Amino acid sequence: MCLQPGDILCQRYKIVSELGSGGFARTYKAIDLDIPDNRLCVVKEISQPSDPQLLPEARNQFQIEVEALYRFGEQPQIPQLFDSFEENHYFYLIQQYIEGHPLREEFNPNTQWNETQVIDFLQDILAVIGFVHHHQNNVIHRDITPSNLIRRDDGRIVLIDFGAVKEISSLESTDSGQTRSRTIYTEGYGPAEQLVGNPQRCSDIYAVGIVAIEGITGLRPPPIFIINSPQDDIFLHYSNSARPLIQISENLKAILNKMVRYNFTERYQSVAEVLQDLNSPPQCNWFERFSRFYRSHFRRLLLGIAGIMAGIAIALFLHNTFTPKTCLLVQGDALSCGEESLLKSSNPRLKQNGINEFAKSNYREAFKYFKRSWVEEERKDPETLIYMNNALLKATKADYHTIAVIIPVPINEKGRAEIDLPQEILRGVAQAQTEINFKLFNAEIYRNLKDLDFPENQAIKGKGLQVIIADDANLKEEAIARANSLIKLAGTLGAIGHYTNQTTAHTVDIYNQNHLVLISPGSTTEEVKENHRKFFFRTVPRTKVSVEVFTKYLIEKQGQTKVAGFYNASRESTSTFWEEFRKQFRERGGTIANITEFDLSKSDFDVKKAIQEVRKAGETEKTTIVLSPSHVPIAVNNAMALFQANLDRSWVVGTGGIYSQKTLEAASQLPSFEKMAAAVSWHPLNSPNQNFLEDTRKLWKGDVSHRTALTYDAAKTLIQAIEMQQQPSREGMQKTMADPNFSANGATGTIQFDETGDRKNLNPKLVHIVKCSKQQFGVTFVPIEFPTAEAAGLKCD
Repeated sequence: MCLQPGDILCQRYKIVSELGSGGFARTYKAIDLDIPDNRLCVVKEISQPSDPQLLPEARNQFQIEVEALYRFGEQPQIPQLFDSFEENHYFYLIQQYIEGHPLREEFNPNTQWNETQVIDFLQDILAVIGFVHHHQNNVIHRDITPSNLIRRDDGRIVLIDFGAVKEISSLESTDSGQTRSRTIYTEGYGPAEQLVGNPQRCSDIYAVGIVAIEGITGLRPPPIFIINSPQDDIFLHYSNSARPLIQISENLKAILNKMVRYNFTERYQSVAEVLQDLNSPPQCNWFERFSRFYRSHFRRLLLGIAGIMAGIAIALFLHNTFTPKTCLLVQGDALSCGEESLLKSSNPRLKQNGINEFAKSNYREAFKYFKRSWVEEERKDPETLIYMNNALLKATKADYHTIAVIIPVPINEKGRAEIDLPQEILRGVAQAQTEINFKLFNAEIYRNLKDLDFPENQAIKGKGLQVIIADDANLKEEAIARANSLIKLAGTLGAIGHYTNQTTAHTVDIYNQNHLVLISPGSTTEEVKENHRKFFFRTVPRTKVSVEVFTKYLIEKQGQTKVAGFYNASRESTSTFWEEFRKQFRERGGTIANITEFDLSKSDFDVKKAIQEVRKAGETEKTTIVLSPSHVPIAVNNAMALFQANLDRSWVVGTGGIYSQKTLEAASQLPSFEKMAAAVSWHPLNSPNQNFLEDTRKLWKGDVSHRTALTYDAAKTLIQAIEMQQQPSREGMQKTMADPNFSANGATGTIQFDETGDRKNLNPKLVHIVKCSKQQFGVTFVPIEFPTAEAAGLKCD
């Protein structure tokens, strides 16, 4: 249907004019008659398939697009979706109208971008693409061209027309009756893998690189470039052009060449990597940088600046060039000190306002919003507290040191972010950071934290502490990308993480080779100890120590003689835990049950079969169920199902992954749960540091978990190492922490390390579940030496 000016759609949207049309959709400028000021909007009209067999899949694709666009509404450079509906055999999307012009209008043979314009464009659009690619959106645009980029009137780039809309109009039936979509791409901007129907996230990076190159040359790209190696130069393709090319630096050339490599595995794999290279100066010595500066400004210096002013200008240049950047304010790179929320829950209004102001470098306003959010919206949100600290440091132009913390924010099978674990981790860091900055900014922050009584003189020799948060999503590729980003932030003195065994194993060498201390509060794996890494430490006991506690308790205290292991076979670290458990259990005289249904990571894990195998193994000997699900949502859910199906008949023991609210919720639905134990490194009922315990209860309005305590220990370790150095440096951090005489005071007691970086003198504690009506699920964990909540001193009535 071709709508005309004056037509009213859905009794609400009055058409003003047609904006464009193509094989996939028509777009119109319209006004919303239901809004008092007649808000302008864009109506996108998409034809439904004529084949009725294709309509269900078309509706499914349309719904996917709608849900994605609603999520993208958080990004100010993607048009908001106001409405969606079907009418007269068409799908309709009603979106925000953007005042501006398509980038295509800027491209012609008489116009070429200079280097500054190219870098500004890349930084602007890549931040948006990073948001789209982030694991919680998990969308590939697939059609980034100058026609699908709008230069808003304020100069910012806006991304429109996602490929899913085109996919609806490209549906077709195969000879076998199946439904499929034809490949979506625009010639010249689609890379090789996309042409054969295998788009990657780096396919969008290719397209952005092509648009940037078109801006530099003013010329349309050929169908596809063949850039196979770092030595290849895409600009040689234009060497025979009738017009000279704009000169750009070798550094920018190298970045663009890597963005558009023919083989997608040779390209940048994430926008964060591109942005990191764009924001990092080329690697050359200080004399070479100074010489370049002097040569390029020689005449200006001679003509306009006296000798003393020249010295000041040069000093300022050198300061800006060599001062390490620790906060890039890039949204979508899964790395933030306040410019975006990495927990991705539904951010309350005041917190989101603070994030928006922080992203614009309005730190005083950001601090005010974060402070109000902490008081009025969510007192227990550690991300807000960290961002409030960071904003205050920047607003007051205080001197500070910087550390980073890497959290895992996995996505569950329902597509929602799991934020309980990352919040537990961040609470430990936020508490240690606030201790440092509290006295430094007593007058500013006192009213919000007036019930705290942190010790005097906590500032690090008069300096505060900034914290950068990074999200590795508990995924190998994301973890590697975060590690490569953090090592380039030269002002960062140490990193807390990665939390899980898998992500630690995949990144530890990156930190070690680049001399950045990594201190993990959660990785217990023996794998990283096969080769000693000088820059790796941990505050949590290693797997071997935890297994010793388990096996001794089961055999000596409970008389258990056989175990059956259930673990996440997709994680080498959990299978390593089970191997260590089997080894020690046999050494103590126990036997191992032969279980075939053991893989908790299977989507079709058969709980009934697993229980039957445990029962059969237990006909001759008592059989204990050993659970090691890691922190992968599907594995945790299967472990909980197995725990419930056991009905308290066999003993169930597990790693820290089952010391969680999910286990308590599962236990609350059982008639009894006496045969259960988990290993933890700290519990509030036997805390060796009572000051820490009291402060956590004041700050977080309740008790915290061992994850918070161990992360607090990691932060206190880094703080102590910074304090002990005259001029803190990355190498100095390692040497200080590796010194046999080094010690720090943490939640779990004195923190010291052996020659391999492992924690000394910290043995896990066993906990079990007891009834307590005042707790969330009517049950809670207490140390195993207390048979009941009353024996542990808890008030449950």
